[in-house]
Amino acid sequence: MKSPQLIIMKVFAALVSLLLTSEAWSAYLEQDYGEHRTPPPERIIHPPLPRNEICGLISRVLVGRPYTVKNLTVFPLQLARPWGHADYMTLDEGLSRGYIEILEEEHPDVRSVLVRNISPHYVLFMAGEALGGGKQNRLISEDVLLGPHGRPVRVPVYCIEKGRWSEGGRDFRSGRFMAPSSVRGLAQEKASQRALWDRVSGLLGETGTRSENEDLAAVYENEKVASEIASFRRDIRIPFDETVGCVVVVNGRISGADVFSSPELFRKLWGKLLDSYAVDAIAREIPSREWREPWPSEHEIRRFLDRVFRASFRERDARDSGRIVELAGPEIDGEGLVFRGEVVHVHLTPQREVRF
Repeated sequence: MKSPQLIIMKVFAALVSLLLTSEAWSAYLEQDYGEHRTPPPERIIHPPLPRNEICGLISRVLVGRPYTVKNLTVFPLQLARPWGHADYMTLDEGLSRGYIEILEEEHPDVRSVLVRNISPHYVLFMAGEALGGGKQNRLISEDVLLGPHGRPVRVPVYCIEKGRWSEGGRDFRSGRFMAPSSVRGLAQEKASQRALWDRVSGLLGETGTRSENEDLAAVYENEKVASEIASFRRDIRIPFDETVGCVVVVNGRISGADVFSSPELFRKLWGKLLDSYAVDAIAREIPSREWREPWPSEHEIRRFLDRVFRASFRERDARDSGRIVELAGPEIDGEGLVFRGEVVHVHLTPQREVRF
């Protein structure tokens, strides 16, 4: 039988051992998890993963330095590396080479025309491009990519010549212009025909243009307007290397943005695009002393484009090739044509006027 002294000594030794272990454990906890621990590395916040082709394209866009003439500013959009490689033909190219047939329907309808591509190329009809001829001059209301040697396709249009219908034949030619951004925006919103006629009437008045038929083409034929458009083309010389689009600001407000699949396609359509934004700048010109400062920076243009990442999307089949992707909010609207995994073209507009 063990003596009481021996038992007491063993208990005391066990308590000392437990105390030492507890202190060591406490020191370990304090070192690794207590107040004096080494702080974890700073959390890296990555941009949102692309949800679709439009988000993927916008995430690669770089905003270039602005080019300003009077009340119009152009921010070129470039890519570090080319995005698209397909060689699409434009409406004007297709018509000039006899590759495209555009006709009134057998029973003419102001809301649509029939088109057929008889070439071995893909041909892009861009939303906002004008068609002259037929029963009335028309405006293409959404992007259409016609496949090679295709069947006749019904293309949705708006009328941009209110006063003529009975006269004229069935065939069309290119109007050689694109509608001003304010008219293109109404088409993108699927506005009523009357709303477009009202805007055309407004542009005629704002530019001092007379037209018996209330024809949008008359604005571009106005000598004073044509002279001012020529000055914008002469003085705004953006670089074309890797430039795939632009954001345009009029009177300190973002008017719209256009982004394409490739620098080549943007270069082909740049003249028409610049003219369309220039007409709105001419119609809305205000004295320079009334412009508000500061003028938008590259950072603010980037913020506008990044609204795409928070938008909601809806898709549908395009009229012939590819699919149409519509986007909305917050504070941005847009519509793009996607084909074989790449964005052929997307047009973006603010939901409300964005002024800086």
